[in-house]
Formats: sequence, structure tokens, C-alpha cells
Amino acid sequence: MPASDYWLKDLINDTHRQQKEIPVLFTKKERPTALQIYKWLPGTNCRQCGQLTCLAFTARLLSGENSLADCPPLAEEANSERFNALQGLLGDC
Repeated sequence: MPASDYWLKDLINDTHRQQKEIPVLFTKKERPTALQIYKWLPGTNCRQCGQLTCLAFTARLLSGENSLADCPPLAEEANSERFNALQGLLGDC
């Protein structure tokens, strides 16, 4: 196994050792819709993310092709509430 793969082995082993401490969640987290995400974006269609519109960026967020970090306006202090809300919405999606 290449040295770069040991972190995964260590993560798996650590998780197994701590399995009794990990809370079991019985509720399923619903995946957010494109409209729910779009409502929290700045809506400027500035194209700084590489997409033509914020709606196109939303679709790529949901597919995993883009991340919140790809939207420069979200990094601005004025949009910190939007960024935090989107992080909560997206979670592990």
C-alpha cells in the first residue's frame, strides 16, 4: 500500500475503535433542492465561479462539481450568513 493511503487505514481503524462513542442517528437528512440552495446564493450572476448563472452554479454544487469556495462573493463578510446557511444546508451532500 502506498504511504499516501495509510491515512485512510488509520481513519477506518480509529472509527472502529470509537464506534461505541459515535451517536447513532435514525433520521435521514433530506438532500436540499436546487431552489433551497439558490435562495441563499448572492444571486449576482457575476460568473466568478465559472458558471453563467447562479442557478447553473447551484446545479454544479448539487452534483459535486463545484464547492461553496468556488463562489467568491460568498467569501465576503457581507455574505457570511448566506455562507453559513449554505454549509448547514449542504452538510455532507
